[in-house]
Amino acid sequence: MQEPNRLSRCIFAPVLLTSTEVTEYRRRFDSLYGKCSPHVTLVFPFASAVPDAVLADALENIAQTRDALEVTLLAPELMDDCVVLPLANPSPWFRETHERLSVLAVARVSDQYRPHVTIGRDVSTKYWPELRFPSLASGLHTRLDRIVLEEIQPDESSRIVYETRLRA
Repeated sequence: MQEPNRLSRCIFAPVLLTSTEVTEYRRRFDSLYGKCSPHVTLVFPFASAVPDAVLADALENIAQTRDALEVTLLAPELMDDCVVLPLANPSPWFRETHERLSVLAVARVSDQYRPHVTIGRDVSTKYWPELRFPSLASGLHTRLDRIVLEEIQPDESSRIVYETRLRA
């Protein structure tokens, strides 16, 4: 049985950042560096009574019908108080999956949903000049091949509850 006041959960697709510049920036400016891997969020943090097993089944069903995705991350942008790398021409799959899983998890569905990777949080605009990454001149190519259900711990670290691979 699910505890009624359980910790927040999140559903995301991890990405491998191959740019040392971006990784170093994330180390300096992302408070979650070392607590969770860089990722594209599919469902924003939520707390609900939906059992992990129900969410895991949904993730497995999605994974069985979806090939891994090749994506390109673009140059940094400011989104609210975060620095993000938006996806170039994101597949409609991201929005569809966001909506489907958000409804299942009884989480908020965002009209503003834009797939991206956050590399800095609560970043002052004075650091904006440092965001000229030569390695992103033609975009940073990476692959999304997994979907993860995580539980966010009190210290904001991530505990993987369930992980599944997309088709090869």
